[in-house]
Amino acid sequence: IGFYNSGQNGVLNGTSDWQELKMKMVADKHVKKLFFGGYLNGSGEVWFDDFSLEKDTLTNSPPNEEAISYVKKFTEIIEKNALYKDSLNWEEIKPVMQKLLKGAKSIEDTRGATNYLLGALRKAGDKHSLFFNKKVTSDYKQGNTFSDNPKSLVMDKNVGYIYVPAFGSINSAAGKAFTDTIKTLISNIDNNHNISGWIVDLRQNGGGNMWPMLAGLKSLVGERTPGYFVKGKNRSAWRISGKPMKLKNAHPKIAVLIGPNTASSGEMTAVAFIGKKNVKLFGSPSAGYTTANSTFYLPDGAMLALATSTVADRNKKVYLDKIIPDNEIAETSKKDNRDLTIDAAIKWINEKSIN
Repeated sequence: IGFYNSGQNGVLNGTSDWQELKMKMVADKHVKKLFFGGYLNGSGEVWFDDFSLEKDTLTNSPPNEEAISYVKKFTEIIEKNALYKDSLNWEEIKPVMQKLLKGAKSIEDTRGATNYLLGALRKAGDKHSLFFNKKVTSDYKQGNTFSDNPKSLVMDKNVGYIYVPAFGSINSAAGKAFTDTIKTLISNIDNNHNISGWIVDLRQNGGGNMWPMLAGLKSLVGERTPGYFVKGKNRSAWRISGKPMKLKNAHPKIAVLIGPNTASSGEMTAVAFIGKKNVKLFGSPSAGYTTANSTFYLPDGAMLALATSTVADRNKKVYLDKIIPDNEIAETSKKDNRDLTIDAAIKWINEKSIN
């Protein structure tokens, strides 16, 4: 019926006593079952208890002007820009939204109506658009909202391994720091070893902002246009900022690792490599969030990350769902604590032929 979680409305961090979290959603006559859950992102422990369902009673009192204006702005953004806007039954959706808006005296009271519209987008096929409240939007502007960092290793003496996690920020300083970290990791390995190939591990990259990822990897992605945003007949080329570093081996084999946790900008980063003769993808199919989101700011400081286009690789092949690797290996494939996906990538890199 929709997608709405505490991650879009501020998360619980650190040690705390029991706290109550509420989510408001709209269930129409088609709903047969409701599923609720909780998750932990990162290390530590978390407890969930006392799940309950409360029915909200609709009123006939009119909403105030602030609520009306907010929902109008929210709706106009989707009507004008959403990738799936033409698949929405607006004649059915708008009367329901007006009914849900009754009695709204604040912007927070509009969430039932706006969440219903996002739910309609989900039903139309859009699984990528997200709403972020003012607090989460502010955090996204200030710095990386993910705690994981890029890492590197040298494997099998001649294979450079680069781990690129998610990056969640539009802050330019934070983006530059993330980019520079990746560049430094690649440079240090290249300067101190004779590298015949590289592994770019995107298996835990759940997305965020693709540009710092691609800028850091530009020496491996190359200078040719790596991908496109596609909307109808219009195609917009990707432009990665910065100059690529010159590697000692100008044409190394590159194994890109993907899996079910590779999503959104993580998938875009994988797409940037697809089509290069010296590249193969290893692992499991990606998450399938291969639409591109544009950001739209709302009057209360909240943000709507709206799916506005599909994406295509350097050869103009469009991706509408999951990315399927060239060498498919089950995500849980391990033997004697060895990562079989990495083993397969190293084996391919060490073969004399590129094919």
